[in-house]
Amino acid sequence: MYLCQPKRLPHMKNWFLAALGLMLTWMVSAQEMRIMTFNIRFDYLPDTANAWSRRSAHVAQTIALDQPDVVGMQEVLHYQLADILENLPGYQSYGFGRDDGHQAGEYSPILYRVDRFTDIRSGQFWLSEQPEVPGSMSWGTACTRIATWMVLFDREVGDSVLVVNTHFDHVSDLARSQGAMMIDSFIREQAIPNVWCMGDFNATLEDDALEPLYDHFSESRHTAASTIGPSFTFHGFNGSGEKGHIIDHIFYRTPDWRIQSYEVDTRFFKGHYPSDHFPVLAVFQQQ
Repeated sequence: MYLCQPKRLPHMKNWFLAALGLMLTWMVSAQEMRIMTFNIRFDYLPDTANAWSRRSAHVAQTIALDQPDVVGMQEVLHYQLADILENLPGYQSYGFGRDDGHQAGEYSPILYRVDRFTDIRSGQFWLSEQPEVPGSMSWGTACTRIATWMVLFDREVGDSVLVVNTHFDHVSDLARSQGAMMIDSFIREQAIPNVWCMGDFNATLEDDALEPLYDHFSESRHTAASTIGPSFTFHGFNGSGEKGHIIDHIFYRTPDWRIQSYEVDTRFFKGHYPSDHFPVLAVFQQQ
């Protein structure tokens, strides 16, 4: 009996160390996907205390600290985008102004890590009855509204993903509903399994206008294993908001990725918030 123990103990120890090594290898190799949506507030002259010149570096710093792989931003003017990219090495962007399809009006750009992704194909369409016509408006929308999309090849996992970023109208419920149906239809046409759709939807999940999206996609806050931050995203630069009023969402349909955490990022710099919206960050792990 005692003669067997010295022979078996090293074997058990080796087995345990091998198993531990495999587990650690899996933990290190498991891939993350960090997705952010961030309404940065357009450069509005009456915002004296919160002027863009005071916030520009803080917007870029917020993104850098959260380390997203992909960021969908809203209310971005051309020079604001240039400022952000100048202060945010390692990212490229895609998207154009909503008024003319070039540089006029707000962008809803997608930023992505260049060390991880390759732009396979990309585009932008208008949330209107004439989706290919720059500046087109329909359904009583107060502003021109767009959706920006990218098919990105993820070199870390060797597969492509679809990312859609948008900003829905703040006045017309019909425009929001039609926009949701357009985006849902567009995503179905792409036949790509792993999809993230993010943006400022100017609607909570209780709004029927979002039904085409929450019927076919999961929403990050409601499905994450871990949730951090308040239950509102718009705060008007003062950090306070209406409880339950989350209008910035990250929807997803990702058979190859499992959501881990969700955060409404409330950081501020020297007493000032980088925007009147809190950014939202969702972290996924490859299955």
